[in-house]
Amino acid sequence: MTVRTASRTAAELPAPGPGPDSPGRAAAIHQAGHILLCMYYGVQILEVRPPGSAAPDMDVVDCVHSQPGEVEKYVRMLLAGGVAEGRYRASGYAFSGEDLARVRAVLSRQPDDFESWVTTHARRVAIHLADPRMWKTLNDLADYLGTLTAPLRDSELEPVVALIRDRLHTPLK
Repeated sequence: MTVRTASRTAAELPAPGPGPDSPGRAAAIHQAGHILLCMYYGVQILEVRPPGSAAPDMDVVDCVHSQPGEVEKYVRMLLAGGVAEGRYRASGYAFSGEDLARVRAVLSRQPDDFESWVTTHARRVAIHLADPRMWKTLNDLADYLGTLTAPLRDSELEPVVALIRDRLHTPLK
């Protein structure tokens, strides 16, 4: 599903312009969006797979949170891939069916207007990714992910964590 935002605020965010037309690069940008927001929101990553692999791009700890706002953070992490890919392609949001299915699965109640609800949360992610430091970090992370030939898990994830911390120069949860 591709959702184009009608929000004037989100539409006015500076976009980097379309990137090279490379499916591998778009997949790495999509995956980097998920990973960056995982780190930002404190969602634990269990495994990262090379971009474009047959399996989903990563596994994270299941969302079984009782505190208000935690499900929304998890949902925004799921939407971050499509937001990042859409920003890279300068074409609106590019959510995968799998990402949207996972969003639906974590909701305790289906919103009346699911598409509008998703767009609202995607706008919030777009504002995060419009920050030049976040976008630069996302691109550097996509470069690193593009070099992967095998999945990363456990201590192998440390270079990903270090790259994000070094680029953002802020402590991450």
